Amino acid sequence: MTILTWHHASQKNYSKPSPKIKLPLSAKEAFSNQDNYNFFNSIITGDKGDLKYETKKIMKGLQIMHLLTPSGLHFSTIMIFLISIRKRLKYRWLKYLELILCLMTYIFLPGYESLRRVALLRSMFIANDLRPYFNKYQLFTLFFIWEFFWGTYQTNQISFCFSMIFLGTIILTKNISFIKLTLTFFFIQSLLSLILNNPNYWSNLIISPSITWLFTIFYPFIFLNTFFISKLNYSEWILELFSKMIMFSAEITLEVFLVSNLGVFFMILLFLNSKLCVLATVTLIYIYATGI
Repeated sequence: MTILTWHHASQKNYSKPSPKIKLPLSAKEAFSNQDNYNFFNSIITGDKGDLKYETKKIMKGLQIMHLLTPSGLHFSTIMIFLISIRKRLKYRWLKYLELILCLMTYIFLPGYESLRRVALLRSMFIANDLRPYFNKYQLFTLFFIWEFFWGTYQTNQISFCFSMIFLGTIILTKNISFIKLTLTFFFIQSLLSLILNNPNYWSNLIISPSITWLFTIFYPFIFLNTFFISKLNYSEWILELFSKMIMFSAEITLEVFLVSNLGVFFMILLFLNSKLCVLATVTLIYIYATGI
């Protein structure tokens, strides 16, 4: 359903809202390297305008462009500290605090649609946990309907479809292992690359989740650094190392390992259960038949 929604959205013109958050001049002055600041500015505010074209091209090839836009991944890495404290202390008021923070994120951050979607979904699960009424499938369905008719679909249709594909994969799969989840995400990335006519490489099966996993470790510290970066800028060291790792990854990604259409089909057969296999196969047939 989301793939078909994406096809509908791809036929429409829309203007993506520009980032609302602007870093102060003191943050820019804290960096000795302009490229490092541009990277920092992107992952904090979502403004990729000053990033070098070559950098964006490399990250696109490595399937890690999602790191450059504040999204559910960024939101989750920040909230994980509060969630860990709440689970350890088991104070009920901390759950209400998390609920309030999630709702405030959804209401007061226009322009960051992917991040807002995850905040809303998280708030729905917290509210349901406080007073159980729906199962996770019903909650996700209600979330999808709200976002489609009254939420973020109206402002950024393509982003909406991408988010629903990945969030749905995480939520609707039962007892899936980390390895199988990684393989499933890689299949989805390959399918989207096929639709968008973008290259994807078998090496990204390891490189993309590895870089993303490291990013989730570093990002909370980078985000925290924004509040005192003019006094101490350790983010530049982290981003310098991270940039070198990305460039090294790009060098070992060989075009000979390009994922072909046939490779995508075999991934469907090998890594997904029978129902998803049928759905994905029908989707592929639809893609070829309509010439997307």
